[in-house]
Amino acid sequence: HLVAGTPVENVTYPRFIAKPNGDLLFECRIGWSGDGDSFLWEYDTNNGSWTYIGEYLNGTSVNENAYINGLHYDPSGKLHVSWVWRQTPDARTNHDIYYAFSDDDGRTWYNADGEQVGTAHLAPMTIHSPGLKVWTVGTNRGLINQEAQTVDSKGGIHILQTYIADEQPNSNDFWGGRISHGQLRHIYCDENGVWQNQVIAPSGRNRNEIAVDAADNLYVVAGNYRIYFA
Repeated sequence: HLVAGTPVENVTYPRFIAKPNGDLLFECRIGWSGDGDSFLWEYDTNNGSWTYIGEYLNGTSVNENAYINGLHYDPSGKLHVSWVWRQTPDARTNHDIYYAFSDDDGRTWYNADGEQVGTAHLAPMTIHSPGLKVWTVGTNRGLINQEAQTVDSKGGIHILQTYIADEQPNSNDFWGGRISHGQLRHIYCDENGVWQNQVIAPSGRNRNEIAVDAADNLYVVAGNYRIYFA
């Protein structure tokens, strides 16, 4: 347990997120492969106690499972999250790319247009929440879950996703399709508020990473010892 007397069971993909003020968030999925929801707790360093924020991302009620790329704060204190959905335990059913942000440490959530779309515990976000999908990717596209994201100094989200090239047909061979036709994709919102999906290079089989430095230069670290820079 984190909050005394309240056990937390079936924890998967636990992670800590450092808050700008020095406190801490704990995030995890509760459930199983293709069947779980995402939850948040907050740690207060002054008194050493945890507070339950609540379920902020629900999929089980509609037979989906959100697999998040990460949770990152920007310099203004805004919290950003992106994810893909999965319909079953089979990775071939991964699909679509979603994004949301919160300016109160995960309690209230907004889409990229600034419209409120969810409240932790009371009304968590779902696949049907308006305006959250930023890019359409169908099933059987070799879209890997839990890849990567980063946030720049201006609060811009940079999502790294990999899936097979658009000109290739759907593939029932998840790993084979990625090895043969996978592409690194930089997904971001441009200065005009339009989401872009930029192909960087072949992706290979496994997950990759994206990072940003203090000057807002981007780095993608890919398989076979490759680094890409922008």
